[in-house]
Amino acid sequence: EVEPETVRVTKLLEEGNIMVGHFRLSWNYFTLKPDEVYAFDEKKAFIHPKSNLVASHAVMMVGIGHQQTGPKRFLRHMVMQNSEGKLFGINGIGRVRKNTVRGLYRLERIEESVKPRTTPLSVYHCTR
Repeated sequence: EVEPETVRVTKLLEEGNIMVGHFRLSWNYFTLKPDEVYAFDEKKAFIHPKSNLVASHAVMMVGIGHQQTGPKRFLRHMVMQNSEGKLFGINGIGRVRKNTVRGLYRLERIEESVKPRTTPLSVYHCTR
């Protein structure tokens, strides 16, 4: 049975919504083959050298799918468009396991007639 959240996300993507997802990185991400589905490996986490925390990556989600892994068993994944272009996946398109995605956000377009509010920057003057 398909989870309600998966049904909801599928509907949003089919309606043309723009979604951004983020996930943690492990070393297997950097050697992913075009036909593979990325899954975070906690034992091989990629630690960011400055923060000493597990690095994360954000991508645009463009679809959702599944692979059959056994009788009536499926591995669900999201289809992502990566900013690395042709260097990643198939022409920048790859897949990430659904349970690897830690956050998923729907972006809304602001109508052109609505002007965003701007906050002026403070100007600091130096005196001698």
